[in-house]
Amino acid sequence: MVLLRSTDGQTVLAFLSRHPMFGFALGGLLLQRARYAGAACITLFAGCAAVFIWNGGDWMPNDRLIAPAIPALAMGAGIGLRGVFFHAEQKAGRWHLSSSLFAACVLAMGIYAGLKPLAPHREPVVLEQMRLLTSELRKSRVDGDNVASDIAGSLPYYWGIPAIDACGLCDAHIARTGKRIFDGIGKVNWGYLASRKPVFFAFNFPQGAVRLYVTDEFEPFRDKYHLLRLPPRYHQYDLVPPTIFVRKDRPNVRKLAENMGAQLVDPGEELRRTGFLKPYHLR
Repeated sequence: MVLLRSTDGQTVLAFLSRHPMFGFALGGLLLQRARYAGAACITLFAGCAAVFIWNGGDWMPNDRLIAPAIPALAMGAGIGLRGVFFHAEQKAGRWHLSSSLFAACVLAMGIYAGLKPLAPHREPVVLEQMRLLTSELRKSRVDGDNVASDIAGSLPYYWGIPAIDACGLCDAHIARTGKRIFDGIGKVNWGYLASRKPVFFAFNFPQGAVRLYVTDEFEPFRDKYHLLRLPPRYHQYDLVPPTIFVRKDRPNVRKLAENMGAQLVDPGEELRRTGFLKPYHLR
């Protein structure tokens, strides 16, 4: 009942409804010789589902936190087929009602799921555009560069500079002291990020930059940073590019902007101009 009532539990159940053929893994429990192996596969999936729920969900697409259990479920489905279709009773020519009904239900769910069209999905960051952006940033690296970012995967990987994970998934201090983000992505501690005074802040979307900018902890540093107004080639789906703050005292900061075809502008003015920073944010 706890699983059914929790949002994250419903996500796990939705995963199973999209992949009903994994229901054959339960068939391993019907056959004594396959019971141990089938139970092991199901237990591994249950463990991944428990981590998913305990973690508070996962905003990333494609069931990322459940993905490690997919090989076990696939093996479990193979084992389960043996339990569903090849009982000794069936070999002897007798009808095995429970196995047949179980197989019919799983096959019906599989057919139903297969008939439903897949919802189109668009990644929030286009990888090729991120590679382009970070390749330009990488060319202009100087000693001491570091970045605090909520794009903790591709951006620091391609950029090649030390990174602080603004969502706390890879930062022990934020994980211990931060406040949980509403969409389950992790935790934030804006005061800690501001106190680290990174050379760069990089946010997937301007809303993240606004959340930092309006905090009391960042107020003493608002005039210490430029915002890089990036040209359209870095825009995501022709919408907006990642929002990047860079410290004014960084060596060769103007050369960095020139190399990228960007402009150095005031963060507050730019966020207001683009409509993301509203007057009520700073009350």
